[in-house]
Amino acid sequence: MQNVDVNAFVDRCLDLAAYFLSNYGEFMPFALALDPEGEIDCIQGNELGGSPEEMIEMLVAALQQTAEPSGYLLTAIVSNVSLVARDGSKQDAVRVDLEMRDGPPLDCFVEYELKEGEVQFGQLAARPGIGQVFPPSATVGDEQLDDEPDDELDDEVGLEGLEGDAADDSDED
Repeated sequence: MQNVDVNAFVDRCLDLAAYFLSNYGEFMPFALALDPEGEIDCIQGNELGGSPEEMIEMLVAALQQTAEPSGYLLTAIVSNVSLVARDGSKQDAVRVDLEMRDGPPLDCFVEYELKEGEVQFGQLAARPGIGQVFPPSATVGDEQLDDEPDDELDDEVGLEGLEGDAADDSDED
């Protein structure tokens, strides 16, 4: 695998989300993809139309169609979500569904607060994700990855307060 700085790519996703939040107070789902030359392509969901859920489906389809010809190394679908705690309270968060050509998919969540136009991010939490863009041939060592996230890992990565699928992608109260 080509040496790729996954942390820098996730930071880029969060920087763009923070830009939209600071300037518009919200954002529609968008996708970023890193090509072998280090260039990042962006697809904005609002250009596709539909609900946030429909935009995410269209972004996945767009990435699936372009991942092989473009040789993408990393892709991410970034959405504005509400995390629901066991007590029913909600917290705004940025969700980054990260996929690596040669590695396991991850679902990353970063809670945020928007104060006076400034975004204040909390700590990033991650859990195994479900790959949708790259073929399901990623392995870790000799172990084939399954397609289901392991809910037991949620406690280990800081998602203990989340229920069910962890997020409501509509972010509407």
